Amino acid sequence: MTFRRHFSASALVLLFAFGCDNDHDSVAGPPVSPAATPTPLPTTTTLWTVTVTVESTTGDPCASIGVNASYIPVPGYPWDVIRNGSSIVLRYLPQYYPIDHTDYTGTLSGPSFTASRLDSFPPSSWTCANGQTVRDPVQTEQLSGTFAADDRSFDAVEIETWRLSSGEEATIRRHWTGTRL
Repeated sequence: MTFRRHFSASALVLLFAFGCDNDHDSVAGPPVSPAATPTPLPTTTTLWTVTVTVESTTGDPCASIGVNASYIPVPGYPWDVIRNGSSIVLRYLPQYYPIDHTDYTGTLSGPSFTASRLDSFPPSSWTCANGQTVRDPVQTEQLSGTFAADDRSFDAVEIETWRLSSGEEATIRRHWTGTRL
């Protein structure tokens, strides 16, 4: 009987102390601060003019038809260079974005960058001089360069490669010179 009285008395004290007061519905603890929201890095967009020149073309003549079908951007037309933290986008014809433009997207580490062309439009097929028909070639474009210390110019090299399903390959090397407007 003594156990029941102590248990009942203890239960009543707890019920009275915590159950009757709405302020004690939750357990008190140290204040919780909201999670820190990371501050996004600023995005900078600058206008550039870029001159692209062909340095060399190598490889199979049949695969090089794809290389010859590639275009070189018109000198003097504007480019946007968009930098955000470690990301970079070089956008040709930004005034026509998002309808008609070309983006090279990649990473930025200090003054150096690497990027690849994401929205290329290779011909889907062609016929070579020997009668061979090429279907669905694989095209890759890789760009790597460095901004000058004053951030007013950059120098870069682009390697464009066309690979055919038969193994033939052609490569074009282009030199880029960018000047900030």
